[in-house]
Amino acid sequence: MEQSKYEQFNLLYKTYFEKMVIIAARRLFNKEKAMDMAQEVFCLFWLKLLSDDKKVVKHPNIGGWLIKTLDLMILNENRSSELKSVPYDEGLEFILAAPENDRSLEDCLPLNMPDEDKELIVSFYEEGKSYDDIASEFRITPAYCRMKMTRARRKCKELLKKSI
Repeated sequence: MEQSKYEQFNLLYKTYFEKMVIIAARRLFNKEKAMDMAQEVFCLFWLKLLSDDKKVVKHPNIGGWLIKTLDLMILNENRSSELKSVPYDEGLEFILAAPENDRSLEDCLPLNMPDEDKELIVSFYEEGKSYDDIASEFRITPAYCRMKMTRARRKCKELLKKSI
């Protein structure tokens, strides 16, 4: 006996919703936005189910369709948010380029930021060193240096937001 559309939707919702929220939250770093996005996917699925969209109704792996649709929505969200925000790197370069600013970059960084993170940021932005140069100075690989820089920037951004 074939399931009704409502039963099919309900079963898929119970099976996939929490998994989809976890996937989205890991990629968006925001649980509320992740829940909204998972709900959006299910709304789209419901509309396609009601309209008897053959690509969805007869899809061999509807769970895969849900996850792939979520993945594409996340990519679009990340793309649109990148366009709306100024990259953090440019924010630091703006501080350095300000002619009236005679202070060093280290003086502008949050006081409670770890010293190693401060050194990385100062080496890269103020001293103009490459990732390879910084990596050899800290005796780490260039890939690990890039990761540490990413984390240091993120930490700096969070601490600056808290101090405002």
